[in-house]
Amino acid sequence: QAASAQSNPATSHTMNRAQGSVPAMRRGLLVLALLWCCRLLPDFLGGFGEEEKKGPPAKGEPERVEEQEVDWKDLAYQRQLERIANRKRKAQPNYKETAEERKVRLRKLAMWNAAQKKGMTDVVGRAETTVDIKVGLMKPLGIEFEKYDEEPNRAWVSGIFKDGSAFKNGEIEAGDFLFSVNGKEVDGMPYEEALQNIVDAEGEINLVFKRIYSSG
Repeated sequence: QAASAQSNPATSHTMNRAQGSVPAMRRGLLVLALLWCCRLLPDFLGGFGEEEKKGPPAKGEPERVEEQEVDWKDLAYQRQLERIANRKRKAQPNYKETAEERKVRLRKLAMWNAAQKKGMTDVVGRAETTVDIKVGLMKPLGIEFEKYDEEPNRAWVSGIFKDGSAFKNGEIEAGDFLFSVNGKEVDGMPYEEALQNIVDAEGEINLVFKRIYSSG
């Protein structure tokens, strides 16, 4: 067989070429495989960390709202802008305190008074304080009063009717109690006698109510 190969140099050269082409083909296939992997690698890696894409909500389902991360610095900046805008609004000569702003101010005042009272008496626990609610109202007032058996000499506000001047005024709340009518102190009077002062009053009635706040 060796003699045959030596006797036929063309055949020997062809076999050598065929044997040498096998590694070259393998290298070519390996290069093609690497190129194919490199082509798909960005798409493969790009899928990691991406949120699942959701289609439109089905019929009858509420619309989904994408959650957005809120930066606390932006939030603080917006609150600062709101405080500046409120200060400018309150500095205007035609500024009028809203009912909600008055409630907040009275609540803060009551908490301060309760803290002062608590500090002076040095009593640890629940402290109560009252603030005055002064209003001038025309009839019909639209205020519903009631009395409790525990305090028969005090008229409590149990409700406000929408068709009365108290509702339009917006400062009186259920839970307040009547203190004075046109400068006359009625708190401590029998319930019916205290309300009779309102019945007898004419024109604009100057009323003072008390609101109780608790703290501690």
